[in-house]
Amino acid sequence: MAAFRVMTLVSLLVVTCDSLNIVETAQATDDVSVLVEAVVAAGLAETLSGTGPFTVFAPTNAAFTAALTRLSITKKALLARTDLADILKFHVLSGKIMAADLVASQTPATLAGATALIEKSDAGVTFGGAKVTTADVSCSNGVIHIIETMGTGCPLWALLPASTAGGTTGEAVSSLAASKNVAAVAVSVAMMVLA
Repeated sequence: MAAFRVMTLVSLLVVTCDSLNIVETAQATDDVSVLVEAVVAAGLAETLSGTGPFTVFAPTNAAFTAALTRLSITKKALLARTDLADILKFHVLSGKIMAADLVASQTPATLAGATALIEKSDAGVTFGGAKVTTADVSCSNGVIHIIETMGTGCPLWALLPASTAGGTTGEAVSSLAASKNVAAVAVSVAMMVLA
């Protein structure tokens, strides 16, 4: 009975998300609330609510927490950064790119002007080495793919001292994020089954 209720809730979420824009969809997703706070603080809510289309690789709350811990900064300090918009724009591509549209390896330009390595294999999709845990959350102005860590290339990693900058592929961060993301993985599996 409980599994049926979860599947019904996920089905409703999938149907509802198509009528919501990217910001509204993210606001309705508890696991990306830090991202929503950052989008608002950076003044990007209006842009990401606009026509688009956009593809957003949305780091989970656990991804932000792990990155902030590794960087020894607080969420408040992150939200106050003058380059916050560029950090977030690194996770946004122009156009609506569904997982099925991806090839084995591509390096599209992000809205920040940098390129990001996106890879697709039998194991799934990665964005800068960060595993996509929930793909193809369709929105009225694009699509969201939820990622479990901050991938390589993310401007946040520039804050690391040079002596610790190695290993930013997210392996250590990934294990922490994975331990906090069991529920998100379950929802992503349910969403893939319904797709």
